[in-house]
This record gives sequence, structure tokens and C-alpha cells, in this order.
Amino acid sequence: MSTSFSNPTVTWRTSPSQISVDQLRETADNLRRILEEKAAATFLDRDIDLQQDAKTLSDTVFALSRHLRYQRLLANISNQLLNLPMGDIEVGITSALTELGIISNVERAYVFLLSEDGQALADAYEWTKEGVMGHDFSAFRGTPVTAFPWSMEHFLRGETVFVEDPTSLPPIAAPERGACEALTIVSYVNMPLFAGGRLIGWLGFDSTTEPRTWNEEELQFMMIASDTIANAVERKRREEALFRQRELSQRVASMGTLAAGLAHEINNPLTFVVGNLSYIRELIDEHPERIEGEDIGDLKESVSHAHEGADRVRRIVGDLRALALGESSATESVDLPALIDSTLRMTSNQLRHRAQVVSDYRDVPAVSANASQLGQVLLNLVLNAAEAIPEGRADSNTITITAKPQRDTVCIQIRDTGRGIPADVLPRVFDPFFTTRNVGEGMGMGLSICYHLVRSFGGTIDITSEVDAGSCVTLRLPRASGDTSAPEAAPEAPNKQRILIVDDEPLALALLNRVLKKFDVVQCKNGREAIDQLSKDDSFDLIFCDVMMPEATGRDVYQYLKQHAPGKEEDIVFISGGTFTREMAEFLASITNEQLRKPFETKVIRELIEARLSNQDATDVTIH
Repeated sequence: MSTSFSNPTVTWRTSPSQISVDQLRETADNLRRILEEKAAATFLDRDIDLQQDAKTLSDTVFALSRHLRYQRLLANISNQLLNLPMGDIEVGITSALTELGIISNVERAYVFLLSEDGQALADAYEWTKEGVMGHDFSAFRGTPVTAFPWSMEHFLRGETVFVEDPTSLPPIAAPERGACEALTIVSYVNMPLFAGGRLIGWLGFDSTTEPRTWNEEELQFMMIASDTIANAVERKRREEALFRQRELSQRVASMGTLAAGLAHEINNPLTFVVGNLSYIRELIDEHPERIEGEDIGDLKESVSHAHEGADRVRRIVGDLRALALGESSATESVDLPALIDSTLRMTSNQLRHRAQVVSDYRDVPAVSANASQLGQVLLNLVLNAAEAIPEGRADSNTITITAKPQRDTVCIQIRDTGRGIPADVLPRVFDPFFTTRNVGEGMGMGLSICYHLVRSFGGTIDITSEVDAGSCVTLRLPRASGDTSAPEAAPEAPNKQRILIVDDEPLALALLNRVLKKFDVVQCKNGREAIDQLSKDDSFDLIFCDVMMPEATGRDVYQYLKQHAPGKEEDIVFISGGTFTREMAEFLASITNEQLRKPFETKVIRELIEARLSNQDATDVTIH
């Protein structure tokens, strides 16, 4: 049997706040004991009435006790979900499901959530009694709502679905009946979750041992709980959206702060890159017969200087790219010394006028974090330290950055000798929008964002400070799992191994051909030409392929090989200038192929080839 309804109600004749349940229970027990002691033969009609009253009273006491349990549980769940920090709401929902499942005497309690557009399953939380199989959420995520039209029809009308016997479900509910068979569900109830007038998911309870019904009181209790959970989910989504907006605003503000200094840092190396290259061109054009002897030395030195300047520009642009992207929230193994180096390069113009930098962060293990987001945290903290020190006193002030391993974490400290933070202000520095700055100097979002990002990595952040003595920010981040050390150098690859290079930029083709001259190299000027070549001969040991090209892209080349030479697509190394569509970005994120970002060093290509062609794992060789 299956039913649906929209507004279960229950009316209480007696308010639990008016009569003590314990007193009522005691009275019922006394009446029952007195009647049990009186011989049945001496019972009068009034005794029979009194016996019935005692039973009624006992039933009322039981109902009131259960009602109070429901009320206390609802109050506890509401209070918990309303006051939990954003990052702990998921844990709070799971805890609420545990309590709801136990008090409802079911074997399984769960929440399914829909995507933002309401068209597919996006996430889920679940509690199961010990020994009871749970839902396979990995198989459900991404499932369109059209896959279960019967339930969705009821949910969209705001109706609660109660199924006492899944075998009685109509033919349109075949997916629900199949799920009941797979999970041995004999009865279930599902309640829609609404927030802001739209369906965001449903709350469910399964009985897997015996068929059962849920009375009106229980259903009303579940409905109130579903409203509480829906509000918590919506709050989490709103706060996450607001946090992403704030993070973007802070990122833009940081970029603006760095713009002037970075322009100076980029223009310096570009000056001698352009100057040296101009010198080389003039020397060759004006005196081709003199390119020997001392002039060879001048040429080598000029090329070396130009390369050094270009490398500095590459590092600066790479730092900017890492800071500006910041789209993925997935954690990864992060090289902390390299990230701190990057931060100090970007902030060098702000630091040099305020303090001397003292550092000790070498030889520390990698940490588990998101590289671009952790870079944003370090950037904010270093800029805060700089702003705490007045300009023009660099000789008498220091900013000290240290990192040391501590058991399963790495402890990072950023200490300054600036003005410090007053004791009454210190407890509020992580609060959103709290700031001691003047109007127009910022919203005070930096430390709040740092706090939430570090917490999302599974780490902690604390600040100690003393007025006129300085501040110290301490980060503790979890170590990355696995061995993050660099692979040993591989033996040089044989000369006759074949490599295909595909790029629509002629100078890029010429560079790759020059670097790979000891191999048997075939060049293709675009993706279409590459596909034509591979249709005739796909016996290449390695394929370097640009991502964005006219006529056919790198993805087209990948898909061709996947269809016509399965497994061969894994031999592609993609080359990208970092400008591609959202679809292309999603494609690159979905595959495991190595990716080289322009500009890249020639030695990286050689190392990658040596690792791949000697059958070593080179999946970590990714240039950013």
C-alpha cells in the first residue's frame, strides 16, 4: 500500500508544560497498584470505570513522554544546525539523521539532495543501523530526476510519500520498487525538502525488518525535522555561495594590491631580455663574419642573460596564474617551500620598503591543501604582516616565515614586528566583515577567508599578538599522504624512438623539433593533419599535442585514438597556453595525461620523455 499526503496534523489535549509527566506517571502507577490489590470479586462498577481511567491515564502518560522526547530532539537538532559553523553543517546533518533514525525505530535514515538546478541528484547523507546495508550514493550521484518520475511527481506537489508495501507500487514506480528490492526495504516514508519555494531534496526513513506504518504524530515530527534540515542545507548553500563571492572579491583586491609591484618586477627582466636579443640580432646582422672568437662569448653571455630574464618572467606569470585561477577546491599534495617562494616573489615590492625577510622553511614535507587557495592564504597573511609595519623602517623590522614538521602536520608561522593587535580586538579578527581599517581601506575579509580555507584543508589557524611588539600567525596543515619525493633520473632514451608533435604555432613546432632532434620526429601543423597521420601510422612512442587548434583540437586527436587505437590515447602529452573553454578545461580535468603549460623549459620535456620511454611513472610531471 502506498499513500501520499501534504499536511499531517495532530492536536494535543494536554500541554506537557502544564502537567508534570512524572506526576502523572506516578498517579497512574498508584491507581493500577491499588486496583491490582483489590480482589476482583469485590469490584464495583466504579472500580471498573476507575480501572479504565487508570489505563487511559497510562496511555496519556506514554503519549506525553513520547511527545516530549520528540520536542526535545527537535529542539536539539534545530539548535545544533542553526549554530554550527558552515564547515560543520554536514556533520550536524549526519548527527541529526542518527538521532532521527533511532527515535523513529527504523533501520535507515537519509537525506538526498538535488543539484542547484533541481535536475539531478547531487549529494546525500545517511545513517544505518549496525549491520544494515546503505545506499550506493556513488552510483546515484548525477542521476537525472527523470529516472524516478513517480516520486518526483509527489515531491513537486509537496506531498509526503508513504509506502507500506513496495510490491503495490504502480508500474511508473518501477525504479523505486527496484531500489526497495535491492535494499530489502519493506516499508518507507519520504518527505520533500523545500527551501525558498523550490524542491532541494528529500528526507527518508526505511524499515527493512517488517512492514510498518507511521502514525500522524510521527509523520508530523518527521515533517518538522525535514523543515529544519532543509533550512540547514539552504543556509550552507547560501553561505558557500557568499563565501565564494567574498573569496573572489578578496582575490581581486589582492591582485590590485600587487599590480604596481608586479609591473615593476616584470619590466626589469623584460628589459634585458629584449636588450640582449636586440644585441644578438644586431651583431649577427651587422657582422656575420665576426661570429667567432670573443664574439661567441658575447653571444653566449647575452643568450644566457636573456634566458634568465625570460625565466623570471615565466615564474612571475606562473605565480599570477596560480593566484588568479583558484577555481578547484580539491586538495592535492602541495610543495610548501615552492609556494612560499612564489608568495615572497609576488610581495617583494611591498616587503622591501618595510622589513627584512627572515626565512627557514626548507626540507619540509608536502602538505595536503589546494595549491591556489593556500597561495591566497599565504599571500593575505604576508601582506597583512607588511601592512602592520610602516614604510621606511626596513632596517629595524623583520618578517619571519618558518615551516617545521610536527608529527602528522606541518607548522607554518608568519611573524612580524609590527604594531600588533589590541587584546579586545584579537578574538574577532576571524569574523567576516570585522575590520579596524578606515572606510575605503577594505572590508576586512582577508582573515575570515584564510580561516575558512585552512579549515577546509583540515588544518588550523591561530593568531597571537602584542601591541607595539608584533603578531604571529600559526598555520597547521596535514601532511600529504604518499611519497612526494622527485623520481630518480631515468637513463637516456634510445635515439630511434618515434615522437609525433602537433602544434599550430610554427615557432613552437621548430622549438620542439630542435629539442627532440635525437629522436625520429614527425610534425603536424594542426589536429586534422595529426588525425590523418595517425590513420596511416600510429606507431609513435609519444605524442606532444597542443590543446587549442583550428579544424581539430587536442581533444579530437585524443578521441580519435581512443576509438581507433584504444590505449594509445594515454601516450599523448597535452601542451596548453592556459586559455581554453570551460568544456576543454573539464576535458583536461577528466583525464590523467600529462599536461605542459607554456612557457616551459626544454629540460622538462627531456625529463618527461626519459621517464615515459623508460616505462617509469611520470604522471606527476605537470608544469603550471
